[in-house]
Amino acid sequence: MSSPLTVFPEFIAQFLDRHPPSVSPETPLSEIWHKFQENVTDSRGASSPREPLQSGYVCVVEGDRCLGLLTTQEAIAVLAQGNDPHSIPVSHLITPGEAVIAPALLNHPPALYEAAKEHPFLLLLDSQQQCLGVLPSLALLKLPELPQVSGTFCPLNPFEIALNHLPITVFRKDRQLRYTWIYKSFPSLDPQEILEHTNHDLFSAQDARAWEAIERRVLEQQQGSRQDISLTLNGIFHYYDLTVEPLLDDCGAVMGLVGTALDMTPSYLNQQALTALNHELESIVEERTAELQHSNAELLQSLSVAQDLNELKSRFITLTSHEFRTPLTTILGSAELLKHYGENWPQEKRQRYFDRIHDTVDHMTRLLDDVLTVGQAEAGQLTFCPSFVNILELLQQLIDQSLRRGDRERAIALNHDLDSPEIYLDKTLVSQIILNLLSNALKYSGAESTVTLDVKTEETQLIVQVQDQGIGIPEADKAQLFTSFHRAENAANIQGTGLGLSIVKNAVNLHGGQITFESQEGSGSTFTVQLPLTQPVAYDNHSRD
Repeated sequence: MSSPLTVFPEFIAQFLDRHPPSVSPETPLSEIWHKFQENVTDSRGASSPREPLQSGYVCVVEGDRCLGLLTTQEAIAVLAQGNDPHSIPVSHLITPGEAVIAPALLNHPPALYEAAKEHPFLLLLDSQQQCLGVLPSLALLKLPELPQVSGTFCPLNPFEIALNHLPITVFRKDRQLRYTWIYKSFPSLDPQEILEHTNHDLFSAQDARAWEAIERRVLEQQQGSRQDISLTLNGIFHYYDLTVEPLLDDCGAVMGLVGTALDMTPSYLNQQALTALNHELESIVEERTAELQHSNAELLQSLSVAQDLNELKSRFITLTSHEFRTPLTTILGSAELLKHYGENWPQEKRQRYFDRIHDTVDHMTRLLDDVLTVGQAEAGQLTFCPSFVNILELLQQLIDQSLRRGDRERAIALNHDLDSPEIYLDKTLVSQIILNLLSNALKYSGAESTVTLDVKTEETQLIVQVQDQGIGIPEADKAQLFTSFHRAENAANIQGTGLGLSIVKNAVNLHGGQITFESQEGSGSTFTVQLPLTQPVAYDNHSRD
């Protein structure tokens, strides 16, 4: 049931039950009997608790109107006559207007005292018959000051009205921090139980110590304090805005203190919930932002890869078209000459043209092998298969092969410093490394210059170094030197595919090694390969076992 907000004198408000139990007029007596057993009003100030069936009541309400009050005594009287409680509606048991008082009567103590003597409970109704609460008469009669007050109560001043509407507790304490007066007690604590007690008697040890520390400082420094505190009452958290001021006598001596505790729990919890929500929203925003940034990074990476692939495709088409067209033209021209004039040529001349066709086919085969090797490397299909190899024999074979492919009149100087020629390595990968480095050194250096190949072992490494006195590498091309199909700017007019150093880099990586170079345009280049020896250098034939 709802009722308008009304201000009552403090000594009345402490006994007023603002939310009494209620039933409709048609409710049979049998259905409300349990309410008399559960809803018991223990009159404050009574010397002993009352029996449940002697102190219960229930309001009979129809819509917003309260029709009357039914007490336990009245219900017992009806049942004592042998009536069936299932057939008697509560509306038959009430007398409208009986035990009913208006708010104005609260300001007339004598009349209120007389009404309390006539009825065990007083039903407080406003002019619209809305219930403002129920007063236990026994509690009023126990007030020693009530029958002695004459005239009317003074109207509440605005300050009292404001306090009555605020969730605030006002208190006074002595120097021993015992409560000597309190207005609107803390939840679940009776004002009479608080007086003459300290916080240590009422609250948890932790809460009491925190509050006492504030009050001790106020007494010692004689200076007021305002700060937030928390209390746990009956397992429920409360948050207060505590203000404490020293209380001085006429001589300025500290008598105690006075304070207020404004309950800020709802706003505190709302703030905590808002803060948690803000943190959650910030986390969601950060997470979504990170996801978007990650998605953008992936898109940019995919775009970059697509652009690289398109550029790679364009280079591949351009270079392979050129590299295939020239040798095919050579083959076709030689074949046509042999076809029409071969019978009239001497054997030596015919053989020279056949050798030209053979070398050109061999060049195209190597070109296709290079393209296939790069494709396998990018697809992760190249394998590392080491075995014991006589490195000196292998190097001599690779030097001979390089000279046959290029200019047979050129010179390649081989220098070595090996503890043993037997080295544990991948023959295929090492062959690709050295052949491509020698091929580049011969291709990009003058016919009179010598290419140097140095090989040595240091601890657990095989070090291969190829040096030439050729055209060198421009500074702008060094960053992309090992990229597939990339060719230096000063090599545009020299035959090549741009795959050789890419193959070298992949072979070195598979071997777990590294490759470095030093070069200056116009002064030659030096490439150094360091390959780890996965097995110790063999010193004799038995070391393989």
